[in-house]
Amino acid sequence: MPKILTLPDIVDKHCGTPAVIDCTGPSSNYNREKIDKIHRQEKIVKLVPNEWYNFPHETTPDYWVVSNPALTVTSQLGLLNKWEVPFLWASSLDRTSREFVEEKLEVDCLAYRQGGIGGDGSGADRGCPYDAFHRDDINEAKTIQEFLQALALHTEHYSTGITVASHMIAFALIMGCNPIYLSGMDLRYDEPGELNGYAQTKEGVILDKPGSTTWERQQHVLLGDMKILNDTALAMDRKIINLNKNAWFNELEKGDLDEWT
Repeated sequence: MPKILTLPDIVDKHCGTPAVIDCTGPSSNYNREKIDKIHRQEKIVKLVPNEWYNFPHETTPDYWVVSNPALTVTSQLGLLNKWEVPFLWASSLDRTSREFVEEKLEVDCLAYRQGGIGGDGSGADRGCPYDAFHRDDINEAKTIQEFLQALALHTEHYSTGITVASHMIAFALIMGCNPIYLSGMDLRYDEPGELNGYAQTKEGVILDKPGSTTWERQQHVLLGDMKILNDTALAMDRKIINLNKNAWFNELEKGDLDEWT
């Protein structure tokens, strides 16, 4: 019987188990085979973002994390029930009701709130107008940012997230994963180049990139989020390691997966 989970339900669910935040930037091409090999051996927890199914994966992920108003429970229902990957979605970007989820969804799921924090024009307030899933407890339900901050006893929380990868990191921290490896979180869209934009899809297509002007406005928020998430991890005695050693940002430790191969 599928379960509707809450954030307290997943605290330390994978305590001490390494996790990979398996994103879709070009550098993910260099780690894909190694990650799939380790994941096949059940040595890691694998979290994937948004439209992960457009990219090559040899193993089924453990969690599908979504923060995208176009990827609702309703629109993804067929794929969700087909793949049976636990679905963690930003309900503040989704008008799907709890009743629909209970009746139609056949996989474990968790509806998290990401909206209502900040007001600096960075996108921190996006998605706040509706949250049908939490309509009966909208004032009591903590956002994932607030929940992680309280769990870590930290002084700050990250924003609503310029990238879904921020929420993926937060989930891995909440679930007790350690260390947490980032693959393909390149976050570079402002100029053309082999290592900018997105990795190739299964069909060899390069997806469109967001506008560079928007990206430039968001960079300072992203850097702040990465620092806060890293400080939060350290406060919880955990490590976040970026597998892209050529990443343009240095807020996270850089390393590799060699210890597992």
